[in-house]
This record gives sequence, structure tokens and C-alpha cells, in this order.
Amino acid sequence: MADLSPQYLVTLTDGLDKPARLVFHAQFSSVKKDRGIATMLAIVFGFDRFYLGQIGLGLLKWATFMGFGLWWLIDIFTAAGRTDDCNRRKSHEIVNTLRTRPSPSSDLELAAHLHLLEERIDRVEALTEFAHQLREGTGPG
Repeated sequence: MADLSPQYLVTLTDGLDKPARLVFHAQFSSVKKDRGIATMLAIVFGFDRFYLGQIGLGLLKWATFMGFGLWWLIDIFTAAGRTDDCNRRKSHEIVNTLRTRPSPSSDLELAAHLHLLEERIDRVEALTEFAHQLREGTGPG
């Protein structure tokens, strides 16, 4: 599997009006997982399952000491593909929500949605910065 291409995202959002496409890209950017981070977490800590939202499997993986090493080894090679699957699932969830949700009826409602998106983007930027610090080994601060 490859990372979701721009063409895939254009095809996926086909049929959405321009404001809905902007909302899609803002929401998807805030929930999209990075393949490199998932692979790094799989190699170093074995936390890739937690990062991808698979909490139960993450706990089971840790409880079995990474599946006695076998699960850890397999996850190193499958983390990128599982990240793509996670991103694909999230993108479809967002598009389905946008297609079934009525568009905001007023400027005030639209402003409220944009404010929530800005807050999510700020949180994602903070988490991304933290992940980059972990990747570089500098730690937070």
C-alpha cells in the first residue's frame, strides 16, 4: 500500500462543494497519521498500535511482551500499510459525515465550525511538534 495520493483524495471528495472539501482537508489533516512515525514507534517502543487507535491490540501486544518478539517483528514491516489503512478509513468517515450532514445554515454556525477546526489544527500541530522532538531525540521543551 502507498500513502494516500492527492489524486485519491480528489476522487474521494468528488461531489462535495468547495466549503465541504475545505472542511474535509482541514479535518483529514488533523487526524491523518504519519507512516514514518508509526514505523518508528513500532521499531523503538512497540507503540504503533496505540498510535493507530488500536488500543486493545496495543495492550495485548504489550501484555504478551510484544507477542514474544514475533508480533513486534511483524509490526515493524506492516506499520506503514496499517497507517495507510487507518488514513483511508478516516478519510472515508469524514467524507461520509460531510455527505450526510446538512451544510451550515448561517455564517455564525460556519464560524463555530471553523473555530473548532482551528482548535483541532492547533492540537495536531502541538502533537506533531512533540513527535518530531521524539524522533530527533531532543524531547519536549
